[in-house]
Amino acid sequence: GDTIQALRERLEQGNLTSGNGSYSQHDIAPAYLDRIVGDIKLARPMKIIVDSGNGVPGAFGPELYRRLGCTVEELFCEVDGTFPNHHPDPSQPKNLVDLIAALKTSDAEIIFDVKSTRNLFSWIRERGGRPLLWKTGHSFIKAKMKETGALLAGEMSGHVFFKERWYGFDDGMYAGARLLEYLSKQDDINATLHGLPDTVNTPELNITMPEGEHYTLMTKLQQTATFPDATEIITLDGLRVEYADGFGLARPSNTTPVIVLRFEADTQSALEHIQADFRRVFLDAAPDLKLPF
Repeated sequence: GDTIQALRERLEQGNLTSGNGSYSQHDIAPAYLDRIVGDIKLARPMKIIVDSGNGVPGAFGPELYRRLGCTVEELFCEVDGTFPNHHPDPSQPKNLVDLIAALKTSDAEIIFDVKSTRNLFSWIRERGGRPLLWKTGHSFIKAKMKETGALLAGEMSGHVFFKERWYGFDDGMYAGARLLEYLSKQDDINATLHGLPDTVNTPELNITMPEGEHYTLMTKLQQTATFPDATEIITLDGLRVEYADGFGLARPSNTTPVIVLRFEADTQSALEHIQADFRRVFLDAAPDLKLPF
């Protein structure tokens, strides 16, 4: 936002404070691991596979889960910022190929990442909670949690924020430990996971555009697009269009010049109908646009 742009301008103009400073180094890993192990208690041992995609959690995750009592099989847990195997982003199905292959030859239990499905609304209400839809983005979610006092929040990307028993920020290793704690208390994990609502859905789809133009197009669509079959149109963050049997989402990325799309429906035909609706409004606004669906 404006704060980031102001920082860029300061750097370009050389408007920096000068002087002498100091720094210190401290290894926080032991305290971090002790904090989680001291709080999370598994009801029984678990066997899991951890695929870190050569990201930083690979340096700590396997040790954490072993200390919790898990038998851990490691995939790509050597930290390497060039990501030689796959990018550590579980929201993209291609990044789960190696994990799926490993599970086919193992009896390990799998941890699934969170997806922002419309089924969350009814699920939360049925259990006495109050669902709140908010903007995508780490800073937006944290600010909304502080404003509302919410104890739990999550994003489709798999980022889960715990305030209850934790500190209100997203931490993948802690989220994994909390999920293991819950699953270890279930008599039949397969039944628990298969009991989750199932829908026809897409991963994130991207429309790449020149810098800044994705904001312009989304603003235009918010003002002019029509969806005759919609039950609700939400303009909180781009366009989220709710239908009786699914939803479609189009929003401008905060980090790259792309429009992010996602679709979910009860059936394949419903999904195709929603995509056709979005295809119509996009091509009406930008006839030469190349769509990924």
